[in-house]
Amino acid sequence: MKNNIKLIVGLGNVGKKYEGTRHNVGFLAVDAFRELLCDDEFKLKERFNCWVCENEYAGGKVILAKPTKYMNLSGYPVKLLADYYNIDSADILVIHDDLDLELGEVRFKHGGGTGGHHGLQSVHENLGTDEYDRCRIGIGKKGQAVLTEKEGADFVLGRFTKEEELSIKKALETVLAGGQCWLTDGIEECMNKYN
Repeated sequence: MKNNIKLIVGLGNVGKKYEGTRHNVGFLAVDAFRELLCDDEFKLKERFNCWVCENEYAGGKVILAKPTKYMNLSGYPVKLLADYYNIDSADILVIHDDLDLELGEVRFKHGGGTGGHHGLQSVHENLGTDEYDRCRIGIGKKGQAVLTEKEGADFVLGRFTKEEELSIKKALETVLAGGQCWLTDGIEECMNKYN
């Protein structure tokens, strides 16, 4: 029998030095979901290598998670949660930064490649499939120039300017609205309404 549990995971890097960086926008999104959907704070669940918050939602349960492994290893905690709660990959939404989208642009999608994102690569490898849903949040390319690998790494690990924070705040509103649609109506409806 199918379980009515949905998992929303934000990708990011743990630790003070990464707080507020572009690469951690997935964490920001899941923090916003917690304020909207959960009565409790995140709790560290060491068995899953995750900060986790659970709540009833739309006749089922939603689990919010922030892996405590670094970005490149974040698929392992996703797999642990999915296995423990018997969550199908189609009931997982992974929220992550996307360097190839304009700052503040939001795109929901199902399946596909990793676009060079190491966190997604880890999720792919650990779940053994790309058949899960994603929410991509644009963090913009610096001046739209083609960046070397080092420049790209420096850019994603940099912090948003005050002006950029306003764009991200607006993007998070779209993410929250789209995420609630995803929970109740699925990825197709979510893509139709919010892409």
